[in-house]
Formats: sequence, C-alpha cells, structure tokens
Amino acid sequence: MPAPTVTFSALAGGTAPAYQWFKVTANATNALSDGGNVSGSSSNVLTLANILGADSANYYLTASNQAGVATSSNAILVVIDPIITSEPVSLTVNLGAPASFSVGAYGTAPHYQWYQDGVGISGANASTYAIAMPLI
Repeated sequence: MPAPTVTFSALAGGTAPAYQWFKVTANATNALSDGGNVSGSSSNVLTLANILGADSANYYLTASNQAGVATSSNAILVVIDPIITSEPVSLTVNLGAPASFSVGAYGTAPHYQWYQDGVGISGANASTYAIAMPLI
C-alpha cells in the first residue's frame, strides 16, 4: 500500500497573489514551509505526503497582493491511524514445526497485540508472532 498523500488547493483572483498555507492545531497556528512531508506551502496547491495522525489539523490559505489579504476557509484533515497494510495469513504446519505470523501496519508508532481465541497473548506485542510447536 503506498503511503497516503493529500492535496489541498484554492484559487485567488487579483494580480499576482502571494500564497501562504497555515496549519491550525489545538495548540498553535503555524505558517507551513516546504520540507519533510510538505510541499507547495507558498503556492495555491499544498501537498502533504506520507500523512500520519499528527497531520490531523485545520489548514487554510492566505493570498495577498498590493490590494490586501484574502483568507480561505479551513480545510479539515482527519487522519485515522494506524491502519493494517498486510493481514496475517492462515497457516497449516506439521506437528513439531514452528509457525510464524506477521502483520504490516502504517501509522504513528503502532502498538501490536496478538490474540488467541479472543484472549491477548502475554508478550506477543510485535509485528510478528512465532509459535514453537513442541512434539507431544
């Protein structure tokens, strides 16, 4: 699964407007700059690549020229993470052979917990879970 990307765009009339995108969170309003996962911060098209939960916010654009400043309404981005990118697959193994399951996840610091019959398996908290199948 490719990393999620989101694009916001707006248009302003007038002569040669200068654009600036802003990110509004509960704690601050910050002018964006290109770098990391942000591109287009000073154009009318803002792109956020590889988005995660931390990118959830309100975004708005200002356009300014000699006549003044116009501000867009907020565009709200809600990112739900983590997400499962590859599911574990069922296995059939011979008695005494080990079994190993794995899962792929994308998101902000995902935490893992493996279950058997609806009960959490103690210590099984990684993206892979291996079972040693002893001979009876």
